[in-house]
Amino acid sequence: MAEDRNATAAFVLAGISLLALLGWRSWRLRTVLALAALAALPGAVRADSGLLYTRPVEVPAQGLVRVPLDLATLRHLGASGEGLRVFGPAGEKIPAWIETAGAQDPETLWSPVGAPGGASFVISREQNLLGLVLSLGGSGSITHLRAHLEGSEDQKAWRPLGDEDLFEIPPGRNGSFLYVLPYPTVQDRFVRITIPDFNANVQNVSPAVSPVLSVPVDRLEPEDANGVTSYQLTFPARGQSPVWLHLDLAGPREAAVRVYAAEKGSWRLLVQGIRRASQPGSRFSIPILTKPLNGRELRIEIAGPGGGPRITGASLDLAQPIVTFRAGSPGRYELRYGDGCSYEGGRNDSPPSRYDDSARIAPGPESARELPPFPRDNASPVTPLDGRFAAAWPVQAAGARPGARWETGRFPTSARLPTTRPWRSPAGDCSRSVPSLAK
Repeated sequence: MAEDRNATAAFVLAGISLLALLGWRSWRLRTVLALAALAALPGAVRADSGLLYTRPVEVPAQGLVRVPLDLATLRHLGASGEGLRVFGPAGEKIPAWIETAGAQDPETLWSPVGAPGGASFVISREQNLLGLVLSLGGSGSITHLRAHLEGSEDQKAWRPLGDEDLFEIPPGRNGSFLYVLPYPTVQDRFVRITIPDFNANVQNVSPAVSPVLSVPVDRLEPEDANGVTSYQLTFPARGQSPVWLHLDLAGPREAAVRVYAAEKGSWRLLVQGIRRASQPGSRFSIPILTKPLNGRELRIEIAGPGGGPRITGASLDLAQPIVTFRAGSPGRYELRYGDGCSYEGGRNDSPPSRYDDSARIAPGPESARELPPFPRDNASPVTPLDGRFAAAWPVQAAGARPGARWETGRFPTSARLPTTRPWRSPAGDCSRSVPSLAK
């Protein structure tokens, strides 16, 4: 059905364009074309873009409520959740906010344990981590970090697991450099991570949170230039916070990878890292710890011997947006979005802390309906165009120049003037513009 509506719209626009080329010099035909476009497009396009989406939320008790959003909802929202509203059981508007869990847990800070070989950290599988984030405040850029990994079941006997490269994330506004080490794919209960010659500049260490929203990526088409292969992928909506990018690679195993985000007409580097030939498996996971992005495009660059590996599949993990509101009573609440309306609350409304106790409730199924039509009385001009032009009269102004004034009395100004420039005529206390339509 969507394809049929799109085809209808394209057919209508093509026909109007052809007529315009044949008769653009006629003002009457231009008027007909404009009216035809306005009449044809709503029926062909409105069904795709003019829908109101709703989702019920069953709240069992009064208090703070958090509702996670899925991909279906994100695709119908504006940037950073723009356009989403919450209504109470009686139809009243409820102040609501969109919050997105960050890529780091700021309450869990670990200090490295000094070791002869450098800084050492011990993490366990029970912590359900995806990796470690090292923050280096004000220490200057370190070109590359490589860690030595060991595994153990009881923290007494350790076995070597090999070496891993850390991903480098360029500094943000605070000037801190972030380095991320993904959790190794091993079965050991404990993992000890040692970074040689690295024990003085660590500001803190925190675990990377698990993403809760996975987005499959359609087929990526490569572009080769100067020995670098690049790909572009699109987010389901603006204002998203990517956490991890998972790539399935084929071909040469060793590669250097960079990921950029579209920002202000250019590409901003988000993260860079190295994939070693000794790394097992074809899956390569890249951390992307960033604030919500304004754009929707990511650019992936891969370089290596023989052109580097090719991407055969990909998926993207996003920090899941959550709608937060305070329920004054139990009952059925409703999320509404997609119609371009929004409600941000009043001056006395303050967003809750992300650490406040709340009930996490999944929304019900999404439903959609068309927006109500405009009132019939407002669908046509107040004064028919044919009547306005029929009441026009010629004006002799052979010596007029652009910007000249035409003084009239207090009578209608719907005159068709023999010039391609608009005239201005005083009408009462204000000055009205009289556009001209030349034959």
